[in-house]
Amino acid sequence: LYKTDFVVGLKATHGVTNKADQLAIAFEPSYTDGFTRNEDIAKFFSDAEDATHLFATHNSKAMAIAKYQTPVAETTIPVGFSATLNGTVEILLTAFPEGWSVWLKDYKTGAIKNLNTGSYSFVNEPAFGPDRFALVISKTAVDLKETNGIGEQPLVYAANGNLLINMNGSTGNDVTITMLDATGRVVYYTEQNEVSTDFIQPLTLKTGVYMVRIENKTSGNVYTEKLFW
Repeated sequence: LYKTDFVVGLKATHGVTNKADQLAIAFEPSYTDGFTRNEDIAKFFSDAEDATHLFATHNSKAMAIAKYQTPVAETTIPVGFSATLNGTVEILLTAFPEGWSVWLKDYKTGAIKNLNTGSYSFVNEPAFGPDRFALVISKTAVDLKETNGIGEQPLVYAANGNLLINMNGSTGNDVTITMLDATGRVVYYTEQNEVSTDFIQPLTLKTGVYMVRIENKTSGNVYTEKLFW
């Protein structure tokens, strides 16, 4: 089915219902990033009240099996989770190529977990929506610091045509936010005084890869994040 030995597998189990779901992400140089009908397997969502869903996302498409180009260094893949019931959920790594690093970012809590060293547990809150996580996958070690909560680094992601930023350590400071496309053209810019924790900005952009630059004018720190729209 995968036609490759380079597969990252995840499993999510809901602690209340004990229902589980799995996601597989396969890598080969010939694969196309994102959703294509001849490569990827679309996610089927059950209407059952106790169903648990884990899936990769790209351009409003959900995938149970996603195929991506083998990263040169590292790649970030949005991952969604949905369940109608509250409760603790555990995500664990079921497969990964030897020597690869797999990290999970939780955009709601700011937590960053190295899944190579153990599973990640979180409290599901259906009202937050499915766009909660991202996987950072690398063929080598990744220079990330594992954390259980809010840190200094802002967390940048996209959902439903919105640019969303959890400001974390920059909350209450003066910041500038610049968004550039793949050619370096500025597609969005704003200056925010005493910025709130959750920054949301609706944007109409073409599908593609963008770079978000956040400058904390108060501390002088500058953060950059690659974003798939």
